[in-house]
Amino acid sequence: VPYSPKWKVGGGITYDAALGNAGTLTMNTTVAYTSRSFMSVFNSLRTDMNARTLWDANLTWRDANERYHVT
Repeated sequence: VPYSPKWKVGGGITYDAALGNAGTLTMNTTVAYTSRSFMSVFNSLRTDMNARTLWDANLTWRDANERYHVT
């Protein structure tokens, strides 16, 4: 199928850490792998996109009353 990689796989993990009266800290990370794909209906070598792995991570702090948060 044009524009579609042969493989696309991903996953993620989220963990909440209770900080008592200081609130909650949420840690999150995801990773996604995409195999080589083409950017043309003709699958020309001049229009291919290399395989790639993308990684994302973030932290979120919420106060004890969950009124405020910072990511």
